[in-house]
Amino acid sequence: MVDYERFVVDDGRHEPQIVIDEDASAAAGEAQHRAQCSCGRLPPHRPGTPQQAWAAYAAHARRCLGPASQPASRVSLGMRVTLLFLGCMVLWGAGWAGAVSVANTLDLPGGADLAVRAAGLLVGFASAGLLMVAMRRFIAPMRTDF
Repeated sequence: MVDYERFVVDDGRHEPQIVIDEDASAAAGEAQHRAQCSCGRLPPHRPGTPQQAWAAYAAHARRCLGPASQPASRVSLGMRVTLLFLGCMVLWGAGWAGAVSVANTLDLPGGADLAVRAAGLLVGFASAGLLMVAMRRFIAPMRTDF
């Protein structure tokens, strides 16, 4: 016997609901059950017994809660976070070094020199932030389609 309760996912996205399909019940002359999921992505299935409805929901839950969508990385999570941190620091440092180089090359007066250095600092922070956004799926892979 299959333990259907282990597929009940109380995360607010995948809450099962077994309902009686009135049209199919009227046509068959007995109660026909259909599974529904709160995510709204449960594929259509034929109504039947409650066990068949739970089996349809279980297949949906296995698909949604299956292994991560990306292949397992050979690099540990700690190492991936460390590499991301180092990449961000390199981008921030490159923005700062580029701004200092431009300010020194152009021999700007006091206020303009500070503005160029501040702009370089902001460009470094922005590029580090974009790197974090771009790499988020590789740092902590998410589950398959919810």
